[in-house]
Amino acid sequence: MPQVFINHLLRQLREIQDGAPWFDQSFRNKIGGLSEADVFTRPLPELHSVAGHISHVVEWRKECLLRFRG
Repeated sequence: MPQVFINHLLRQLREIQDGAPWFDQSFRNKIGGLSEADVFTRPLPELHSVAGHISHVVEWRKECLLRFRG
């Protein structure tokens, strides 16, 4: 995979996490004001908590980075 493409994807991931993405707020802005109780509470028993979703995103990002590195 060309390095230019990889760098572009990495910039997009950083923008979504900490920046100001064009489509909405960054993850940091969305969850920054939540309490610990809010983060670990499931809105319904069959739904994930915010912490669960963030865990999935982090693992997905790590997998992408590993694949980009070959």
